Amino acid sequence: MPQETSQLMVRGGGRLSVRSHPGDDQGSYNILGCFFDKATTNPFRPGEAKWSDGRFLSNDEPDILQQEVAAGVTSADWFTDLRDPKKIWSFHVVNTNQGVFKVISAEPVQIPPDAIPD
Repeated sequence: MPQETSQLMVRGGGRLSVRSHPGDDQGSYNILGCFFDKATTNPFRPGEAKWSDGRFLSNDEPDILQQEVAAGVTSADWFTDLRDPKKIWSFHVVNTNQGVFKVISAEPVQIPPDAIPD
């Protein structure tokens, strides 16, 4: 049975950081990671994430995204975009219940730059 996904919105900049590393000892795949702060205000600030319906993440929910990619892949479009506080990405995720959200898909949110507060 497929797992239900939820849509998480992540704003670039702030203390957000990204990294890549091997997914297993054999190097058969890589993991791209995104570490963010949980939003507590609207609008959300640079480096923060919240649910697409405007809810804030709970204390029990992860603050890490992980995307499995092919061996040798060490970056993604969102790696670069999320350095910019004027960029927002939408991630469809599954909570692994192991401290991370597994990324199923990711896409930039098309918002005019002047619509995002500093």
